Amino acid sequence: MAEKEIALLKEQIERLGEEKFDLEAWKNRTVIFLERVFGKDSPRLKMIQNLHYDYSSWSLRDTFAGGSAKDKDPVRIQAKEILEATIAELESLGLPQ
Repeated sequence: MAEKEIALLKEQIERLGEEKFDLEAWKNRTVIFLERVFGKDSPRLKMIQNLHYDYSSWSLRDTFAGGSAKDKDPVRIQAKEILEATIAELESLGLPQ
């Protein structure tokens, strides 16, 4: 079983809720974990690395203007979904061979 790996990924999910969230620092830390578990060519790595804020987007500006941004933040939501899917995979299939 992959208890340690799952615990690290759950910790990263918790970090998404931090008030002083730094996306680039979060991505770097997450990439280190995922690379160690799944290898450098994992599509999960590419998904995490491709997360970014598009400040030209009206929806993002409206989200941040509306108050509780972390609950509606599309980047944090997507990041959480990627990690939850990765955790589900590890729980179901175990570590890659």
